[in-house]
Amino acid sequence: MRLDGATPTSTASAASAGRVAQSGAGSGYVRAVVITGSGQRISVSGPRGSTAVITRTRSADGRDGAAELAIQTPDAKALGADPAATARAYRDSGRSVVVEAMAAGIPYEQAVAEFGDMDPDPVPTRDEALAVLAPARAPAPAGASMSPPPRQAPTGPGLTVTPSILKTGGRPAPYDSACADIYFSARQYSHACDVRYLDYARNGQWYLSHKMKVSAAYDSFWSALNSASVSVVYGSGGSGNGGKGSIWADFDPYSREPIGRCSTWTAGVQDPKTGANIAYSGTICPSSIGPVWSTRAQGTYKGYGATWHGLSSSAKGAVAAGVVNNPSGSTASRTVRTRFSWTLK
Repeated sequence: MRLDGATPTSTASAASAGRVAQSGAGSGYVRAVVITGSGQRISVSGPRGSTAVITRTRSADGRDGAAELAIQTPDAKALGADPAATARAYRDSGRSVVVEAMAAGIPYEQAVAEFGDMDPDPVPTRDEALAVLAPARAPAPAGASMSPPPRQAPTGPGLTVTPSILKTGGRPAPYDSACADIYFSARQYSHACDVRYLDYARNGQWYLSHKMKVSAAYDSFWSALNSASVSVVYGSGGSGNGGKGSIWADFDPYSREPIGRCSTWTAGVQDPKTGANIAYSGTICPSSIGPVWSTRAQGTYKGYGATWHGLSSSAKGAVAAGVVNNPSGSTASRTVRTRFSWTLK
């Protein structure tokens, strides 16, 4: 799926069975939605020019499976964008992670409960969030709906992940955000968001902090959720940092941690360049939370995030924070990946 103002396209088998609709999602942002005949929906929202890929696998009997959604944002550095101006535009537009989550199809109350702690400023009201999403929309394909139909929000105990709010330390500026939503039903879904903060930018040298979060649920007669993850992957290239290009300068979680009971878990990092702190917390439940490392290139891992492991019929999730040292000559494009899987109870 393309989020560039052109007619969206898709080669994914899941998308080919349905229809693709695209619309504006605020100044400089676009959302794309795939709705299948069975009512399942794949939604993404992010900066204009992003692309998204959905991958789904399952066993022959349908009892085991997984789904992954990846959003790649454009390389604003290569396009010559002024990073400070981009951060100011994000702030001035009223955009926030809650707004991004709503653009991806997540109901307002759920967006606030699960992603409100990712914003450094007060959570927007419903009317304020809708006002940000109101600007002119790009045309949708013939016969496609401009807006996805309202979906059923999760109900019942254990079907939402409610975080404790811990606001950002320091004042790094929100730079951009992206959210992905895989929605099969009110009891089978995964949604994730990533927000980048511009900590420092001079002469092509950028430091970017990330907050990432995923919340997922899977419950059927046979199967239950057994993993949920979110991660961010930067591209390779550039000769900075001793030839390594972009590197993760700080990150949390650092190692896999067993979780004995549901409790508040805090992810926090410090930018080594500016000293700015990024910290927030979420409710994490058994069995464990740990890091996700991927895409090794130039002698380092370009991808980092967090994953929850266990076996549960109710919603579970993971949170992560990280700082990227993005030197001159390195791409500022990143891919946000979210994945959840299920297996026999």
